[in-house]
Amino acid sequence: MFKDLSAGAVANVRNERDQRQQHIDLNRGVTIRRHAGTGMQVFMYKDAPGEYMNAFGRHVPEPIAAQCGFPIEILRREKVRLQRMADAKIAIDKEFTALGPIKELVEQRDGYKLYLRGLGRFDIEDPDGNKLNEVPLSKEIAYNLLDNFAPQVVANAS
Repeated sequence: MFKDLSAGAVANVRNERDQRQQHIDLNRGVTIRRHAGTGMQVFMYKDAPGEYMNAFGRHVPEPIAAQCGFPIEILRREKVRLQRMADAKIAIDKEFTALGPIKELVEQRDGYKLYLRGLGRFDIEDPDGNKLNEVPLSKEIAYNLLDNFAPQVVANAS
C-alpha cells in the first residue's frame, strides 16, 4: 500500500534511472535540452546534427526538439551538408579504388619487377607478384635490392 522510501530503495530507483540513460554516450559530445512542458530531456550528438533522441535513445520528432530550443532549420541544413559530403567521399573513394594503385614498370629481370610508385619511390615484386618491401624504397636501395635478387647479366666482349 505504501511505497518503500528507505535510502536503499531510493538508491535502487536512481540506479535504474541511470541504467536507462546509458543509451546516450555522453563522452561522444552531446547537446542536452529540456522540454519546458514535460521536463523530458532531448539529446543531439554534435557529430549527428538534426538527429534528436530521448534518454532511451529513441527518435524525437523535430517539433518537440524545436520546443526545446534546438535551431531546427540550421541543424537540418547541416545534416544535409554532412550527408552530401559523405556521399561525395564514397563516390571519390570508389573512383580511386577502381583505378588501383598507381605504378609504372621501370625494369624487369628474371621475373622480378621494379615499379615506380611516384615521388621517386619504388616497389619490387617477386615472380609470384608478392611485394618484397614494406615501405616504398629510394631509387638506390631499390636497384641494390633488385641486383641482389636478379643480377644483371653482362655480355662477354670476347
